[in-house]
Amino acid sequence: MILAPNPKDFIIIDKELIKGLSEKEVELEHLKTVIVGLSEKLKVREDIEEDLDDARKLLQDAERARSELHHHLEESSIRA
Repeated sequence: MILAPNPKDFIIIDKELIKGLSEKEVELEHLKTVIVGLSEKLKVREDIEEDLDDARKLLQDAERARSELHHHLEESSIRA
């Protein structure tokens, strides 16, 4: 004897599928948010690295100018 499936069983299965899909959608949205956050952090890090490179170049230029001025002062003091 073959029994026909109970329609209530399908409703329960459908509810479980919808619940599972909803959880997956929430998880996907969370992962998207994490990716966006990490992307923003990466941009900030890249900006900081760029600022650091600029500061290093300025420091090198200032040190070179200081050295040239020191050399010029030494030469002037020798002449005087």
